[in-house]
Amino acid sequence: MKCENNNGLKERLTQLVNEMGERQASSEDMRIELDTVKEKLDATEKCLLECQQENIFYRHQVLLRGNLYLRSGTFKMFRKRWFELEPGYILSFYNGSEKLGSIAISDMTEVTRVSELEFKISTQFTEYVLSSDSNGETSTWLVGLETLRHLVYKGDS
Repeated sequence: MKCENNNGLKERLTQLVNEMGERQASSEDMRIELDTVKEKLDATEKCLLECQQENIFYRHQVLLRGNLYLRSGTFKMFRKRWFELEPGYILSFYNGSEKLGSIAISDMTEVTRVSELEFKISTQFTEYVLSSDSNGETSTWLVGLETLRHLVYKGDS
């Protein structure tokens, strides 16, 4: 469901209610406009609630999180790290509570599957090879990262 930007609807609704009270108008036009604004406000609130409940691309919460294995550059060994796709479209990775690094979605040039459990994130200067415990987890991360990457690049054009 596409949520429209309805900034000011509450203010307009309040203004209309006040105008109706002040004028005690029974004008059909004003009632129609009031009903339209109420419908848009209800639809917006419903959409925001759905976004919160589904936790999909809601900017005030972590969008995706979980353990992944990050391959080190030196010894090519995989090390378990905690990853979070944070508001602002930043993929951060941690060892315990220590933040080890982050990758901006806007810096990603490519996100590709390497094998059933592995995928690669390419930036202009670095490649990150990640692995998960299951094909489903790998797919979830790939779809999430690719979707956001396309949204970010679409927004830049």
